[in-house]
Amino acid sequence: MDVESRLVIQNRRQLSGDLRLDLGQAVVHRAREIGLLQQEAPVAWAQLAIGVTVSAIVAYLAIEFFMRFVSRIGLLPFALYRFALVGIILYVLA
Repeated sequence: MDVESRLVIQNRRQLSGDLRLDLGQAVVHRAREIGLLQQEAPVAWAQLAIGVTVSAIVAYLAIEFFMRFVSRIGLLPFALYRFALVGIILYVLA
């Protein structure tokens, strides 16, 4: 890849990050305007910590399982499953 292509890709990544930041700020600003962020509600920190911990463990185990599955069997069954699923969804929606 030449230098110019790298600069274009890097610039797009920077613009993408800037756009996400701008959109996030706009959403927070609008939420403040309509009063969504002005309500004081207690935060259940213990439940939040348990939820984050459980979701992180499940995500790790799912990725671990999928990586073992792919390294043992390959991507062909997964690809076929995805194509079959797309076909079923298109059939149901049509």
